Amino acid sequence: MLPTLGAVPIYLMLGPDLGPDKPQDVWGTCLTNNNVFRVTTRTRNGLLVGHVTEIPITPEAAERRPIVIKPQVINDKPMPYMWFSCEAGHSVARIDIDEVQELVEAKREAQKRGKLPAGDDGRCMCSKSLYSAGTFNKAVLEFDVPMTQQNMKLAGLAFDKDGNLWTQSCD
Repeated sequence: MLPTLGAVPIYLMLGPDLGPDKPQDVWGTCLTNNNVFRVTTRTRNGLLVGHVTEIPITPEAAERRPIVIKPQVINDKPMPYMWFSCEAGHSVARIDIDEVQELVEAKREAQKRGKLPAGDDGRCMCSKSLYSAGTFNKAVLEFDVPMTQQNMKLAGLAFDKDGNLWTQSCD
């Protein structure tokens, strides 16, 4: 369950396998609220325990409509980035996974010191975090994709074996 009511998640993808200390998380896009989300995948006492982090992708009110999200891999080597396409913004964006984790850990520390209210009441196996727009400015970089026709919408994206990013547009 996502923190934002009516989020409309439409695409899920495993993040990159960056090693034993950074398990693969599940990432997704939300069509209607300009958010991307990450669900951590950790095991505690034999149970899968998750934490949902919603990442607002635009600090302004601009509609982006994120569609597809994929991990970046270059020559079979996973990189610490997730990329997603924005239908309405006709752009792609890169999420720096390490930057996201630093922000999440900073928020947890602030909660421990009593500077922020705790987000998990212990009744749910999946705790949630809400962040304000602008929090992830350093973690999310957006790049415009040239349009060849006026009515084009950006849909999919993929990486080839050399790490080149390919996009799919439709009308």
